[in-house]
Amino acid sequence: MTAMIPIILSIGPVVIYSFSVLLVVAFLLGSFMFWEKGREEHYDEVELFDLILMAAIWGLVGARLGYVLVHFDDFGLNLWYWLAVWQKPGFFWLGIFIGAGAAVVRFCKKMDWDVFKVLDLLTIGVSLGQAVVNLGMFLGGGTAGKMTNLPTGMVFPGLFERRHPVGLYGFVIWMLVFWLLWWLEGKYRKFEWYQKHKGDARPGFLVFSYLALLGVVGFLLGLVSESVWVVYSINVNLLLRLGLIIVGISGLLIRSGIKWSDIGKLVTIKPKLVNGKSSSNGKLR
Repeated sequence: MTAMIPIILSIGPVVIYSFSVLLVVAFLLGSFMFWEKGREEHYDEVELFDLILMAAIWGLVGARLGYVLVHFDDFGLNLWYWLAVWQKPGFFWLGIFIGAGAAVVRFCKKMDWDVFKVLDLLTIGVSLGQAVVNLGMFLGGGTAGKMTNLPTGMVFPGLFERRHPVGLYGFVIWMLVFWLLWWLEGKYRKFEWYQKHKGDARPGFLVFSYLALLGVVGFLLGLVSESVWVVYSINVNLLLRLGLIIVGISGLLIRSGIKWSDIGKLVTIKPKLVNGKSSSNGKLR
């Protein structure tokens, strides 16, 4: 079974690729979602557009620089190759988050906005955009995973074996993440465990949940993907995903006000007194 549509329209020298179209759609949908959420929180519309533009520009710069550094042997110090995306295409997924994240933090500090509140609003739009980008990569035929005999396996252009459609998996999973974050946005303030800080649910829940989910989704998709970034026999992709999960969970705990000692108390085994003497049998409190 195959369902790839790499080219939507071709008229003479003009070729319109499905991935390019959906990349634009992803940016527009994600930006609109953030803009709409920002309006609901009474942020200035013009300033929201400025933030979107800055995040997009620095996100692309970070993604390109990250790709150049990862594949430095192919680029060297030739600055033309660094800039010539049409000759040497490629972007590094982590770079876009670093670049865009740094731009958002700087802009929020300049405007005296709550950074975590803005990042929470952004994650909803970003997750939707990621779903559309994954769909675009699938239609473009560039996400062939490992060989499989499962019913979901597909034949990709230039290949003969049935393979996991990683992009299609990613589209479905990220749509679920988008709906989850949308639902959590209106619910997390009522979570008792997240109100340890003076009974107040501080912003940051969505962005740290997103980071943890980003690591989990990447790990799951990595199980069926063929591309693995290995340095000195170390799976760097796996380490990065685990790092995101740790950062996400730690951030949730810190923003909630829960202390590590509080977590330890949940599993502390206390000896039970029997006739005034300590018993070796304990119960989890």
